[in-house]
Amino acid sequence: MTNTKLPHVNAGDRVKPVLRASTWNAFTDAANWIKRHRNANRENAPRGVAQEPPSVCWAINADDSYQKNHVVGLDFYGTEVSDIADRLKLPIEVLVPDGASHFGKFGIMRDAIPTEEDYADCTVSGIAHCRLFVESNGAWITRADIESTNKTRLITHPGGSAQIIWKDETVGTDNVETDAIVRLGTPQNVTMLGVVSNGGPITAGGSGTVRLWRSNLVDTLYNVTARLDWMHNAQNVSDAKQVLLTWFPLERIWRIVGAECE
Repeated sequence: MTNTKLPHVNAGDRVKPVLRASTWNAFTDAANWIKRHRNANRENAPRGVAQEPPSVCWAINADDSYQKNHVVGLDFYGTEVSDIADRLKLPIEVLVPDGASHFGKFGIMRDAIPTEEDYADCTVSGIAHCRLFVESNGAWITRADIESTNKTRLITHPGGSAQIIWKDETVGTDNVETDAIVRLGTPQNVTMLGVVSNGGPITAGGSGTVRLWRSNLVDTLYNVTARLDWMHNAQNVSDAKQVLLTWFPLERIWRIVGAECE
C-alpha cells in the first residue's frame, strides 16, 4: 500500500466489486487507520521490536460499549478487509459473548471501539491482560474461557482455552473478580480425577454431579456435571466412587472415561 490516503466514495458511484458506499467507506476508514497506527509504531518503537504482531486482528461491527480489555465472541467477517490491509490483519466480527457458541473462540480488545468508528485492535492469541472472575472454590484453576453474556471479563474453567499466567490475589482468591494475565489460543483436552457426589448414582447413558480432585488427591470442592454416555456397558457408577473425567471442548461437556469397580 502507498502512503496515499484511500478516498471515500459517494452513494451511487460505481465500484468494483459492487459494494454499498457505506461498506466501502468502512473498509477505507479501517485501512487508513491501520496505516496511521503502523506509521506511529515505526516512529516510536525501539530498534529490533517487531511490528504488527500476527496475534492482532480487527474487531469490526462492534458497538461503542466495547472497551479496552473487554472480551468478545468472534466470527469471521470476510476476506475483503484483509485484502485492503495487505493481509496484515485478520478481519473479525465482534459479537456479544455467548458461552454456547463462542467457548474457545474469543478475543480481548486492545483498544476501545471509538465512538465515530466501528473497529479496533483485538488480541486472539498470545499474552493479554483482562479481568477474570474466579468462581467459588476455583482458586486452584489455571485456565479460563468466555463467560456467557458478560463481555467485561473471562471466567475460570478447568478446560478453558486460555491459560492463566498470573492473577491478582490481593483482592481475594475465591468468588472474586480480579486482574489477570492470560495466554490465549491454547485449547486442550483436560483429564482429571473425580468422585461421584450429591447422592449418586450416575446411571448409564445419563449424567450426574462429580467433585473434581487434583492429581495429589486433594479435594477441590469444585463440582461439575459429567456424562456417562461412553463404554459404560450398561453399568451405573455409584455415589462416592472414583472416576476419570475428560473435558471435550467441542461438545463443552465433561465425560466419564473410566470408573472405579463397583
